[in-house]
Amino acid sequence: MNNKAHFGSEIILNTALTKMGRLGFKIYGTPFIGGYLRFLYLKKILKLMDRTPTNILDAGCGSGSYSFYLARNFKNAKIFGCDLLKSDIDKCKKRALDLGILNISFYTQDLLKNLPENNYDFIISIDVLEHIKENRIALKNLISSLKTSGYIFLHLPYIDWLDHSIFPESVFKQYKNFELKEHIGKPFSIHDLVDELKKLNCKIIYKQNTFNFFGRLAWELNQFLMEKKLTRLQALGIPMFKTLCKIEILLNLKETKKPGGMLVLAQKK
Repeated sequence: MNNKAHFGSEIILNTALTKMGRLGFKIYGTPFIGGYLRFLYLKKILKLMDRTPTNILDAGCGSGSYSFYLARNFKNAKIFGCDLLKSDIDKCKKRALDLGILNISFYTQDLLKNLPENNYDFIISIDVLEHIKENRIALKNLISSLKTSGYIFLHLPYIDWLDHSIFPESVFKQYKNFELKEHIGKPFSIHDLVDELKKLNCKIIYKQNTFNFFGRLAWELNQFLMEKKLTRLQALGIPMFKTLCKIEILLNLKETKKPGGMLVLAQKK
């Protein structure tokens, strides 16, 4: 696997970035610590699969960072990124063209509408279902689009995760407002998610809680500095925050009392 490019480094092509912003992306990759930790969990999950996927869907791809990572590292696979927002898809298409990445395609898609059946051997959907009101229908559609023996990797936040924050919840006003506006889906617990997947004829390969102490600490420190617009301190802190994320992965805490998120890797029977 080719790990030369930092995760999220394709955003360096964003014309709205300053020269310092581009330099930061070039050196550190993404400054979005939540996305970085989810990326580390994705890397971990890829090692648990017993085959190399060849037809991959990133469902709810957003800026496309996970799609681009998969395209760089599975060069013989076809990667498809879909999202409801045409503006995001247009940006992703342009970045793929500018970077000369040929094994990736992007298209607009409502996950509540039918997807092509039995089409993909690996689907990822990372922090997407919480944004969809009828998310059980979206999950059913994703499983329908998965080939028999194909894998699906899901990551979601717990709806009340900031109730257990390390720092006072009032520190994260911007995020709370975003969460109230955007997280409209019916909440899942990890047990709910596992039960839904089993009902959809999937076998659970791996599950665990995420954003435990070290990951949560990294996210909260970064978010605090971002909300306070202390951008220089935030930039200086990125290596430390990413180290905390790596410590979380190494500790491998599957069940904790106050997790921020959950992940499940399942295989369609």
